[in-house]
Amino acid sequence: MSLATPAAPAPALVCDKPGTWTFATRESTDAGRRVCEYRLTSPVETQPPVFSIEFERPQVDMHHVWFPHAEPDRCHLQADRNGNYFSNLSFALPLCVVFNDSDGNRVTIANTESLRHVVYQVGVIEAGDRVLFRMRFFTQAEAPMRDYAVKVMIDERPVRWDTAAAEAAEWIRRENGFVPAVVPAAAYDPLYSTWYGFHKDVHAATVEAECARAARMGMQTLILDDGWQVDTDVASGYAKVGDWMPAKTKFPDMAAHVARVHAIGMKYMLWFSLPFVGYDSTNFARFRGKYLSTNDRLRAGVLDPRFPEVRAFLADTLDRAMREWNLDGLKLDFLDAYRIPSEGDPAERDGYAGRDIRSLPQAVDVMMKEVTRRVTSVKPDALIEFRQNYIGPAIRQYGNMLRATDCPGDMAGNRMRIAMLRVTSGTTPVHADMLEWHPSDTPENAARPILNALFGVIQYSMVLQNLPPAHLAVVDKWLKFSQDHRETLLKGCFKAHHPEMCYPVLEGESDGERVVVVYSDTVFADLGRLDKPVFLVNATARDGLVVEIDGAPRRVAVGKSDFIRLEGEDRSNGYFVAVPRPTS
Repeated sequence: MSLATPAAPAPALVCDKPGTWTFATRESTDAGRRVCEYRLTSPVETQPPVFSIEFERPQVDMHHVWFPHAEPDRCHLQADRNGNYFSNLSFALPLCVVFNDSDGNRVTIANTESLRHVVYQVGVIEAGDRVLFRMRFFTQAEAPMRDYAVKVMIDERPVRWDTAAAEAAEWIRRENGFVPAVVPAAAYDPLYSTWYGFHKDVHAATVEAECARAARMGMQTLILDDGWQVDTDVASGYAKVGDWMPAKTKFPDMAAHVARVHAIGMKYMLWFSLPFVGYDSTNFARFRGKYLSTNDRLRAGVLDPRFPEVRAFLADTLDRAMREWNLDGLKLDFLDAYRIPSEGDPAERDGYAGRDIRSLPQAVDVMMKEVTRRVTSVKPDALIEFRQNYIGPAIRQYGNMLRATDCPGDMAGNRMRIAMLRVTSGTTPVHADMLEWHPSDTPENAARPILNALFGVIQYSMVLQNLPPAHLAVVDKWLKFSQDHRETLLKGCFKAHHPEMCYPVLEGESDGERVVVVYSDTVFADLGRLDKPVFLVNATARDGLVVEIDGAPRRVAVGKSDFIRLEGEDRSNGYFVAVPRPTS
């Protein structure tokens, strides 16, 4: 039963200090969801006031809360005083789902503010056992303005939680008029990344040798991560970033090196840290007075993109790299460093001198659109990767690969982050965080990080030269599986079961098949009717799985870190036959 009723009052707009601002509200519906539009106006240009939009619901069949950030295992519905989350351009999305123990949506809230900081307070009010839903706007400093509008959507339809979340993300995109970046087919290809295997200790010859191994196994793109721009001082933090020239001791001829990797058969992506200019770089003095902040621990400054010359510098730098070195794409890092420092906005102290855009998130948006335009003008099919938490509908305009945030060695964390991204990323490819495991582990355990990443594009980051033959065979097997079922795993209808239990079952479905992966031996997967082939993957640490087929429990003999194909009907007993697939 849905809690939404025609008599439900509109969410309240609360503002303690409106000043010169007046408020107007308009209500409508969108596909069975309630939409309230709030418009603020002021006769003079001034900073907007802090205000909130809030409502309550009885805690009826409400058990968990889901918010799309990089700690997706925190689904506890807390007391209202503790249930705080936030979103902005470079963190998460402006939506939240309260759901029940049956994966059912109870209340989903979303709003159209995709650039500025919004704080969410969703939790149980002790007195009366009601759930508070509150969104607070302009809690951080914002440039003066005269008008502002935001829409809030409330979805209380009896649909799956992930359906409600996915449709809320699409509503945010559509209402803002965001057009996602073009997705080339290569954005779905398996990758090799240097980061976990080598960190900053990367050299042209070593990278090329690893690429030759990776290409033979079917990996089709290289990401050369941090380290290519510094010589031997790998402990200097970011003190030497900002000049963005290859270290001569490592990459004496970057264009020739890229050409050799291309000849191996792999595309080439290169890492850049957008905001940072290091203390020891030649560009640090050039931009003195044009930093949002400086960080002595990182030994770098964060550029302020409200200066037009800052935006031009970054766009020119990436354009030059793409052209001069014949790159196929970029890994753009640390977009979340563009934020007003806690001690206050430096622009306010000097009257916004030299800045042609006053709003920081708007400046980042303008800059990133220009970066995307320049990069794709060099190569229309350029690959551009961003990582959690900058993964919202606005970010999808700038890039065509969204990667789970760093979780080295944490296979469950990788799975959960991938699931979260798959729910909210629409048609933009989702990538796993880079995979690593120890070469001395068992082949079954070596497979498990891969299985936990199956519903994302897999990025391998071990030193392939150091893997034993049994591990290489594991990579071969599951790389083939991921490509054989690529449409189902990466583009099919995706279901993320029980986020409050860390997603113990994930499934994808295409027109011709379903793939169901079970990650916990304490649950069973409901396979429904076998109206099409079902590939059941056992990603647990035990042999055998208990599943439900057409309403009846069945035990399926599928080994740990293995899969089986379920299809057809056994006429001797009226039930279904498990058809094994070769495991090598």
